[in-house]
Amino acid sequence: MKLDAENVFLPDLNRLIKFFILSILFCANSFAQEKLPTGSWETHYSYDQVELIGSVANEIVAISNPGLFSYNPSEGWIDKINPDEFPNSNITALNTDNGLILGFENGSILRYSESSILVNEELVSPSDDFKINSIQQLNNLYFLGTNEGLVTVNIETLEVRDAFLQIGENASNLRVFDIAFFEDSIYISSNEGIKSASLNTNLADFNKWNTVSQIETKEFYNLNAGLFALSKSGSLLERNEFGIWNDITDQPSSNWVSGVVDNNSIFLVNDNAIYKYEQNTFTLIEELSSDVTPTDIIISTNQYYLGTSSMGLIKIEGSNTSSIYPSGPISNSPTRIKVSNGKLFSLNEIGEDEISYYDNLEWLSKSLFDAQISDVEYINNTYYFTSNNAGLISGLENSELLTGINPVINVIPGTGNDQYQFTSIANLNGSLTFTQTNSVVYLYKDTDTGLLPFAKPDSRLNYTRKLSPLGSDLIALTGNLPSGNIVIIDSENQDYRIFTATENNGNLPGNIFCFDIDSDERIWIGTNNGVYFMDIPFGVFDFVAVNADRPIFEGRYLLEGRTVNDLLIDSGDRLWTATDLGVRVFDANLDEELAFFNSSNSPMPSNKVLDIEFDSSTGKIYILTDRGLVTYQSNATKPAPDYEKVSIYPNPYSLQKDNTITLTNLKNNSRITITTAGGSFIDEVSSNGGTATWTLPNGIAPGVYLFYTSDRFGEEGFIGKAVIIP
Repeated sequence: MKLDAENVFLPDLNRLIKFFILSILFCANSFAQEKLPTGSWETHYSYDQVELIGSVANEIVAISNPGLFSYNPSEGWIDKINPDEFPNSNITALNTDNGLILGFENGSILRYSESSILVNEELVSPSDDFKINSIQQLNNLYFLGTNEGLVTVNIETLEVRDAFLQIGENASNLRVFDIAFFEDSIYISSNEGIKSASLNTNLADFNKWNTVSQIETKEFYNLNAGLFALSKSGSLLERNEFGIWNDITDQPSSNWVSGVVDNNSIFLVNDNAIYKYEQNTFTLIEELSSDVTPTDIIISTNQYYLGTSSMGLIKIEGSNTSSIYPSGPISNSPTRIKVSNGKLFSLNEIGEDEISYYDNLEWLSKSLFDAQISDVEYINNTYYFTSNNAGLISGLENSELLTGINPVINVIPGTGNDQYQFTSIANLNGSLTFTQTNSVVYLYKDTDTGLLPFAKPDSRLNYTRKLSPLGSDLIALTGNLPSGNIVIIDSENQDYRIFTATENNGNLPGNIFCFDIDSDERIWIGTNNGVYFMDIPFGVFDFVAVNADRPIFEGRYLLEGRTVNDLLIDSGDRLWTATDLGVRVFDANLDEELAFFNSSNSPMPSNKVLDIEFDSSTGKIYILTDRGLVTYQSNATKPAPDYEKVSIYPNPYSLQKDNTITLTNLKNNSRITITTAGGSFIDEVSSNGGTATWTLPNGIAPGVYLFYTSDRFGEEGFIGKAVIIP
């Protein structure tokens, strides 16, 4: 079984919801085009943490929420499985007895095959917790162990057959963790211990269920006409001939993580080793490296496979051990994402001591002096990194620690455990500028004579979350969430102005989450009560009156009452807002909502969007949700200075499979006139920054079409052509 990936292609932003599906195969070694079709999506999930594994048709399937992948041992390829059509919930159970069956945290159940996906969401309920913990097959039924009780569904249609929900003591609901069938009875592991009932009785009657052990267990194993279980504390239990459950004696471990039955033996794994249990004897199979933390185990064609918490899928074959997982960031929950010089960085400034970055269609990871990186900027052909615990670092490949015991630059150590806590960085017209916390200095600027420190006269300047150039000045967002201050800094005279809720000094709310700057140097601000904008006048440091305004859209303040987690302005001056309900896109004049992306109409794995970044060189919008990272290919890029490198794609264009024709490397605000080869007018479009898209009208005929470009002054500069084929 080769599991195909899918990609959702959205037409022009003005045509919401109306989208279609295009199947694309994502192989680990397959060729990927650098130019994504406009309106298409990519997922960028971490596959390091594998929670569940199973074997289906000689392939290994690994669950790494929200992503999943398959591995073919005989051919050696890895496939990312696209979860776009899956429920927006974590996978919590799988069964591979009859194909791939998946159970979800929200109660959904899904069958995946080469040709179709079948989903049943009958159990999904806002008031109930039908998290599926186990799926076991008996005859023509799947038995589901859920947080509400026991449910059966038809093996073909996945329709619910019965629900046995009040089978606990005194007819209470029961959490069922696993299910086993032994002789003529069903056994369940639950929060009340191990319970059993005859399969020939009324399973809906709680009186028919007997508690046979008070020990809470998580897995059952059928072996040699006997029944075993793994307790939640990690001990192997056996049911004796009298129906009593006891710990097996002389276990080499009391902290087993998981197990599997193969060839009349139970194979168990803990943090140190794999053991085989057979005929009352434990045999050491393989010791594990100290950096392997297993989560699950299966055996396929005499090879051992482990799901792990940080190394993906581990394959053990004899004395050889290999780590298997697709390219991706090291975490689905970074503290922030940042685009710098065409690379996307996934940063973990709390806990993690590695960064991930996406470059040339590949994810790479690296540790920079075990530092917890908070920000990155590309300045004068060098990457610079600020960190929460190690100060300033230069270089991505040949990195150098610039602060600390053997400093390369002179900075004033701060107080507390982390004396070199640097939080943000900016490229101020080619000058390195960065901020420091818990010091008498809050900012440093690199000058011809060395670093220039900016003294911290106000405690509100202590912690800077974001720093950006604003002409020759700087703009900063300071303060810990949920509070925040917008600060304008005079980079020459070291003056500053902190805007507050006071009238004529900002008139801003107290909870500020983000800001960005448009092409007119207007500041757009995301708050806990929607969007604000502010123009910075000449003489701002002389304390002239400055008041933020609130944009109005369709008669209301924009996103009033809604927390804006992040926002950005793209090369077409369009506003992208990230909230707990998804991403909303507005045109430059706020006359029209161009798009509203959420988990229902896009591959976004969640509606809760935490961070959003724009790569002006490619037009990609990177969207970080609380369940992982995705990319949307927008139709806006940084404008080019001329028309020398205009690109038109796809070319040829297929009426059968393509959606839009895209022109890139245009001058700002270009106008493109489309005609037939004979000169008949067809259409006209405008660019967003340096990119324009043409959505072909219905009924257009195959043939050669010409594209005439002109800039905003009417000066023509490029004539190109595209071939449209059936």
